[in-house]
Amino acid sequence: MTDSLVWRAWTAGIIDGEGSLSITASKTRIKGKRRACPIICVRMTDKNALLKLKELWGGKIHTCKKVQNER
Repeated sequence: MTDSLVWRAWTAGIIDGEGSLSITASKTRIKGKRRACPIICVRMTDKNALLKLKELWGGKIHTCKKVQNER
């Protein structure tokens, strides 16, 4: 297996286990029409894995504030 194929398989496993796929309409219009924008979201606590995904495929990493239980 080539390195490229290994990283593709690793990425597929991460998305399958921790990710979601969605399609949204673009905010801007081209010739009066909105375009479909595919979005891949991976939500996990392993920052190194997220950094590797970004290195391989680009994109952005967003952090979420930890929610404390109110009692």
